[in-house]
Amino acid sequence: MNSQGKKILQRHFISPANIEVEICVNSDGNYFVRHHTYWWIVYETRNPDPINNCIIDNLQIMTNNRLATIKWAGHRFQFEIIGFEDGMEVEAVLLPLKMFEDFILFQSINYRGTPPDNNCVRLGRWLESSSLEDLLVS
Repeated sequence: MNSQGKKILQRHFISPANIEVEICVNSDGNYFVRHHTYWWIVYETRNPDPINNCIIDNLQIMTNNRLATIKWAGHRFQFEIIGFEDGMEVEAVLLPLKMFEDFILFQSINYRGTPPDNNCVRLGRWLESSSLEDLLVS
């Protein structure tokens, strides 16, 4: 965190299953994914409106009502100002990387739309036997 109260993160772009995923790393070595990435892969919307898309509410519904595990129940989602080493600043909700993977797996298994083979489904299939963290550190 810098003197203006924003988190400074490194970011890395990886492409499992030919799907671009931005992974952010804080100074403690913890991995996160911005909600923008999740929304793009699942809903094909790059910059969802925080109010109209009910970002916080929808993330809480996922963790507290849809996922089969309780490990994320009660997680506190909040918007925060994020700065990157390249100078870019964004307002985002950071999802722990493993939570993001759980979200994608849930969404891909429960997807019933068209086309039947979208980015979420392809990434979910890839995550069934791999992890984004393993790909990032390799």
